[in-house]
Amino acid sequence: MDAAQNAYDVTTPLLRLVPQTALDSVFGASALVSPDLKLSVVGRSWDEFMARSGRSDLTRNALLGSTILLFFRNDEQRRVFESLLHSMHSDELGVHNQVVDLGTKEKPFYVQLHVQGLWQEGVFAGYFLHCLDITREHTNRLALIERDRELMAVRESLEKTQQAGNSINDKLRASAEEIAQREAQLRKMTEKSVRLEKSSKEAMERAEKSVEKSVRLQHEIDKLKKQAATSAEAAMQSEAQQAEFIKLQQELAQAQSAAQRFEEELTVLREQHGGQASEVAAAAQELADLRVTVSEFTAQHSAAQAELAGLKEALAASQQEVLELQTAMVELQQVAATAPTPEAAPEPDSAPSVAEEFVQLLAQPACYLDIRGSLLCATGPFWEKLGVAATQAHEQAFTEWLDEESTLNFSTWLAQQADVTCDLTAANGSSWRSCAVVGNDGNWQRVVVEELVLPMPEAIENAPTESADDRVPASGEPTDAAMSGHSQVRVLSRELADEFSNLLTGVLGHASLAAAELDGNTSRDILAIEKTAREAAQLVRKLSALSGAGRHAQESELTALLKQYVKKMPPGTFSERAQLVVCDESCRVAGEANSLRMVLDAVTTHTAERVNGGGQVCYTLSRNEEQVCLAVSYEGSAGYPCGWDEGLPPALGQPGWELIFAREVVRGMGGDLDLSEDGGRAMLLATLPLLPIPVSA
Repeated sequence: MDAAQNAYDVTTPLLRLVPQTALDSVFGASALVSPDLKLSVVGRSWDEFMARSGRSDLTRNALLGSTILLFFRNDEQRRVFESLLHSMHSDELGVHNQVVDLGTKEKPFYVQLHVQGLWQEGVFAGYFLHCLDITREHTNRLALIERDRELMAVRESLEKTQQAGNSINDKLRASAEEIAQREAQLRKMTEKSVRLEKSSKEAMERAEKSVEKSVRLQHEIDKLKKQAATSAEAAMQSEAQQAEFIKLQQELAQAQSAAQRFEEELTVLREQHGGQASEVAAAAQELADLRVTVSEFTAQHSAAQAELAGLKEALAASQQEVLELQTAMVELQQVAATAPTPEAAPEPDSAPSVAEEFVQLLAQPACYLDIRGSLLCATGPFWEKLGVAATQAHEQAFTEWLDEESTLNFSTWLAQQADVTCDLTAANGSSWRSCAVVGNDGNWQRVVVEELVLPMPEAIENAPTESADDRVPASGEPTDAAMSGHSQVRVLSRELADEFSNLLTGVLGHASLAAAELDGNTSRDILAIEKTAREAAQLVRKLSALSGAGRHAQESELTALLKQYVKKMPPGTFSERAQLVVCDESCRVAGEANSLRMVLDAVTTHTAERVNGGGQVCYTLSRNEEQVCLAVSYEGSAGYPCGWDEGLPPALGQPGWELIFAREVVRGMGGDLDLSEDGGRAMLLATLPLLPIPVSA
């Protein structure tokens, strides 16, 4: 293999075995990335490929030796991408594909990143990065998604409009039927008024005829009177005429009464006709008002349908978010339920490992009390230890199960709140320890009570010392099979943490998609989901660090890691910038980079809290033939956390638990963390086994 094929020197042996010609012949752009995510080797087409973005900070000379996290524009995308790449350290067949926008607003440039891990004899050595230009495909896909969304909105609008139209048609059909009924009634009333008018005309004609007849009779009476006056004798002589006269008078009276009756009937008919006309006008006015009401109801119905559609969309989005969160929680519970619980083994004379302490904490009886000493909740082994039913002991005082002396000590401890812990003895002879959970304001929040499964500090101090070579294994000591089981529990815990990390990554991805669909109007629920997922991710990282390595060995270069950590340290951490002294030799240790960063964070936090106002802080890294020593010295008090000398495991909420947690992580890597103080100057010393430098083939 000549120098042209290996154009760039890298630190990882496997990366030096990849020929430059292989990178040059790949379609698109390709590169090799070191385990610390720095760009080591690029293909010949890299500058030509990155020139399409219109940016000058993506060229070969600008990116070589820099981290590939610069491809992303915000810290959240960088953290997610870095977490995904670190998860590939435990999977030899793991690959990752992601689309990233490397262009500008005027010139979009979408690139698909294909990342694959490179392994050499079971050891992770770096990444192979392949870039493809998918600007046209991604733009078309976004356009198709937008068009589908618009079509879906139009389809929903048409369906809502059709439903509103059907409802309006039903209302109009009912209104038309009511109008037809009113028109039929109006038609009947009109026919009745016509009949009444015809009857009135006939009565008028009869009255006119009666009047004419009465007039003629009056003329005849006048003639008869004249004849009677002129000829009384003729009147006397004609009794027949007199009788006829009387008869005519009677007929006249009957005709007058009939005419008066016809006039009264005509008046009544006219009044009825006027009433029917007013009823017709009222019916027409009511019909017009009904039509106006129908129009107003239609407008209100359309507005209500639009508001209901918006509420339904918001409800569907909320239900989807709740369903995703419940699904993630159910999967988390299922993963936690599948973890095997190893049988308790007799306690060895030597200090228990992190996995053994973890198993003991899971099966240890414990309960939670309020600051008054009343029971809030407890584990199942707690009730079995005391022989009490769980349903009968809720909100009872914990002193009911203690002896007289412990009852007095516990009550005094709760009242004074001077010490963080208090050792107790139950009535059945079992030993317990109560620890106060202190909030951010310095006040006690609640009390945690756990059974003392480890020997007391006095017994540890007074126990005779003996070397590992002089110890004779007892019949009850853990065998190699038991230690192998604990190692399997450590590996299983790490794999469960990785699976949970993948679930949290999915929750963050779904939350980001939901926030993107809301066009910037992110709801409080989505923000709460993202915040909770990030906090859970921090706890998962701590669980991963506590579990140690998984099925694949992981190595880190502590010198480069420490330099980068001190360089990126925020300016306000210490009053003066921290000093850094490192050795020239390589310091390779068996530990994941994220776990080492957690240890550095815990050490730095403790130092910042304990250093004097203007004290100087110095980070010193040295090595010998067998181990690496990292010392952090500062001017100030040591500030030993509670339970540091007793070797107690870390407890959440306990002051200084972060530093105890860091010590357990270092011990899980095969090293140790010590805290000492001498003459007003304290020092934190972490020792780790040194790995041999691999020899390239």
